[in-house]
Amino acid sequence: MKYPGYRIAVLIAFTWTVVLPFLWMFNMSAEFNLPRSFAFSAYRTELVATLPCAILLGGAWRLKSWAMPGLYLGALGLPLLKASLGGVRTDAWPVGAFLFICLALRLRFLLKRDQPAQRQIRK
Repeated sequence: MKYPGYRIAVLIAFTWTVVLPFLWMFNMSAEFNLPRSFAFSAYRTELVATLPCAILLGGAWRLKSWAMPGLYLGALGLPLLKASLGGVRTDAWPVGAFLFICLALRLRFLLKRDQPAQRQIRK
């Protein structure tokens, strides 16, 4: 596997931004004995944001160049989405934004480092 440290960081970001909101929702419904539809409405912001996060992190996993500006926009846009729609988790998106910025910087470095090798192959 190429770049194992980077891949682990992408998996951590994927777990934090895509998998954990569903676990938080199910935990809330089980803990307070609420219907899942109520828990779904409480976590709607996090659940709406999981699809763009999954797409961006999939592109980052495959080292696509479009994922880098997407991660920057995600780091800025997802907290704005959180603030505009509201929700029950106020501490989740600063961590996700930090992870996205770190991944975007690392992806930029990896793409810049691999670029000369790709140019030599094409010649």
